[in-house]
Amino acid sequence: MELPERYVLYRREWDSAAGKWQKIPCGHQGHSIDPPSPDQWRTFEDAARYATWNDTKPNAPYGVGWVLNGDGFFLLDVDGALDSQGQWSAESQAIFLSFGGALGEVSTSGKGLHIIGRCDPDLPKTHKNKWDGDKEFYTSGRFVALSRDGLSVIGGGEYVDKDWTDQLRRLIPERPFLGDLPDGRDPTYTGPEDDDELIGMMLRTAGATSAFGGGVTIKDLWEANAERLATKYPDPERPFDHSAADAALMGHLAFWTGKDMPRMDRLFRRSALMRDKYEKRADYRRDTTQNVARMCKRVYDRGQTVTSSDNEEWPEPAPRFLRTELPPAPELPLRDVLGERLAQWVENAAASKSAPPDYVFAALLAVAGATIGNTRWVTVWQGWNEPPIIWTMCIGAPSSGKSPAIDAVLQPLRKAERPLRETAQRLQDGWRQESELANLADQAWKEQVKAAIKKKEQCPERPHEANAGPMPHIPRLVVNDGTIERLGAILARQPRGTLQMRDELAGWLQGMQRYSGGGSDRPFWLEAFGGRGFTVERMGREPLTIDRLSIGVLGGIQPDRLKSLLFNSDDDGLLARFVPIHPQPAPLRRPQPWTDDALMEKLIERLLSLDLVADETGGVRPWFISLNEEACDLMDKFRQKIRGWEVGLEGLMLSFIGKLPGLAARVSLVLAHLDWASEGEQEPREITAAQFGRATRLVEAYLLPMARRAYADSATPKAERAARKLVEVIKEHGWQSFTARQVMRLEITGVARKVDLDPALSALEDGECIRLTETAPNPKGGRPQRLYAVNPALHQPES
Repeated sequence: MELPERYVLYRREWDSAAGKWQKIPCGHQGHSIDPPSPDQWRTFEDAARYATWNDTKPNAPYGVGWVLNGDGFFLLDVDGALDSQGQWSAESQAIFLSFGGALGEVSTSGKGLHIIGRCDPDLPKTHKNKWDGDKEFYTSGRFVALSRDGLSVIGGGEYVDKDWTDQLRRLIPERPFLGDLPDGRDPTYTGPEDDDELIGMMLRTAGATSAFGGGVTIKDLWEANAERLATKYPDPERPFDHSAADAALMGHLAFWTGKDMPRMDRLFRRSALMRDKYEKRADYRRDTTQNVARMCKRVYDRGQTVTSSDNEEWPEPAPRFLRTELPPAPELPLRDVLGERLAQWVENAAASKSAPPDYVFAALLAVAGATIGNTRWVTVWQGWNEPPIIWTMCIGAPSSGKSPAIDAVLQPLRKAERPLRETAQRLQDGWRQESELANLADQAWKEQVKAAIKKKEQCPERPHEANAGPMPHIPRLVVNDGTIERLGAILARQPRGTLQMRDELAGWLQGMQRYSGGGSDRPFWLEAFGGRGFTVERMGREPLTIDRLSIGVLGGIQPDRLKSLLFNSDDDGLLARFVPIHPQPAPLRRPQPWTDDALMEKLIERLLSLDLVADETGGVRPWFISLNEEACDLMDKFRQKIRGWEVGLEGLMLSFIGKLPGLAARVSLVLAHLDWASEGEQEPREITAAQFGRATRLVEAYLLPMARRAYADSATPKAERAARKLVEVIKEHGWQSFTARQVMRLEITGVARKVDLDPALSALEDGECIRLTETAPNPKGGRPQRLYAVNPALHQPES
């Protein structure tokens, strides 16, 4: 088989700082093309025509390389595989031959080896991963410099077209981009019956096949490994006291099962049978073959379970560390909350967008509340008034259908806005003409005033024609992106309020962290939720006073972006004002055809017919709709429930739950007006117990569980979040034991730093999930490594 035709030329440049040659991809005249794009890829023959393969022409193409493009091919690059006399190291030859049938070559330096083959194309695109100091692994973002003869099949014979991913996992242990084997063992191992099979299994695991015997004996292989391992793992307090064969075998098993060498050393020492062999039988080391066979069997039989407390039983681990971090999504009680006709509309709209109905319902609450705006408020009892403003946040992956579902409700609102804007635009055009005449009249009047002053005569009164009045306001029922100054100017002329729609809420919320002009925008938005008075005052601008600042907010956000906000935003209650909607994704299916916009258009039209009422000062105010007595009784009982829900909570969830009484009142007001706008004849004059009961059912059965799902990370103490993350890591890698250094080396957010990891380790120890078994010397010096044993229950499947 030939590799995909993406060969490139490269030239060599001496890097005096690094003290070595650098390889620069180039065109056939030597100009750099770094990085090489697909239109610059060539066949091997075409590239080889221009390669000089020597340094006689400065900046000329030196050789040919092949590009790794992240589409299912890998490169293993082993430096120093051959010495200056061209002799293989035992380990390198074992690695090379274990990929018999793949493509390989000795590198252009004559000292390294390259291995190229197929792998799982879904592996993360790996530019560079280095292990053991002299070996590198790539899947993308790299080209490999080939020798003049090009690649050949390792071991001779035909190319073997196979996926080498499992072989790579055994070769490169503890690499998160490859993942571990299911239980850390060679998948070909089934439990050999006798010593001959044990020896064969060990040799297969090490990659030493019958073809390996060319000049290197098994004894050479063991002794070479023993010397390497003794150098790599010095132990100043306890001499490396295994024989060469023992050390070689432990090295191979550590290399291919993903366990480190000190771990293997401890497994050998802790086995009672092994200690008996070491300490009591003088003839144990005489027969190398039998010695290796017995050790191999002991390590495979015990390697997954041996700890410092082999026979000690573990208690049940604390369940709070084992449960799934993301609670299940609650079912939307659509027909318990909305009338039959409107509930059916929500379901049809969702099906037409191939989205969950939850997103359509979330948009309906936000749009209806903002459209009602300051025209109607709910009065719970004297001194407690709530606007109908509801902020909803649709949470889901980019393909979850958030935006199409929101559009099902938003488009009728924009359609209703269009004729209002067109009418206002015509009035504004007429006003501009009147304004020009008024300016002329005003200028003439000013001239008359000047002349009268000069003659010391009485000044004439300003004529009525000199004042064109304020410019007609163009309504904005929906705003996508406005500064608080601009929104202030709109709301000063549009007292009912407006709706802020953001397709991606994360950028909008993060933007509030930036300071501009006189300060952060967060105070403005904190007040915009409550409908309170607000004055916008910035340097160089006239202050704007808004009697009731009411702005609805609707938008979408991705789960990872929300998680980042939960941990990085100010804890000032802004996020807690949102109703988070994070449903399960809708099944993948073709969207159903649907064109019924009439109901929503009628609903929007009726809500827009509501208006503010005049107050005693000549201004305008909302019409206040009260809860009736039975509804007030339900509010008392609801508040008692909430007091119980608050126990033991902190942070965002505590803040969210504290706002639920007000949210229930707002939802009841919106539901009452949705009933009227979609099916009713008489506008609501009070909130009944039935209407308020529907609101509390929605809050208790749906909105609260949904918030617990969406805000699960923030509702959990930081140490417990890190502990759960660590349990995920332990299960993912199949660790029966681990060190803190192993965890930090994975660089996983939440447990990558010592300051985060130590509380997680302590929490898991307290929860009987892990146990500190010993502190081992660090092979590289520095602080000792802490070795933790893992409760086997962590690896049991969830029931």
